[in-house]
Amino acid sequence: MAELNSSELKAFFLKFLIDDGAGGYKLKTDSAGGAVTAPVLRTPAILRTSAAGNVAAGKKSVSIYVSGAADGVLLGGVVKPGEQFNYDGGGNDTVDTISYDATGTEFVITSLT
Repeated sequence: MAELNSSELKAFFLKFLIDDGAGGYKLKTDSAGGAVTAPVLRTPAILRTSAAGNVAAGKKSVSIYVSGAADGVLLGGVVKPGEQFNYDGGGNDTVDTISYDATGTEFVITSLT
């Protein structure tokens, strides 16, 4: 891991701190007075499957693309080749469990946790 120099560290911390006018710093606040929080790093994942299964609940976002030549099943409904479905938790929410069956075709499933 590369080390950060002092100007890089200062730039990072100033995203979340402001001068308090007394020689120190305090947390920045949003328009409602809440502290500005550090960004959350999301973990991406990709799965190419020709089987049935579930995308576990708790993902920030999920995208499912029918890459195979035959129909599949998503959330109990028939999906056609070339169709893509995107689910986004939005805000602080997450996506619930998504059931799929790619038997006889292929799905490419990407997600952010």
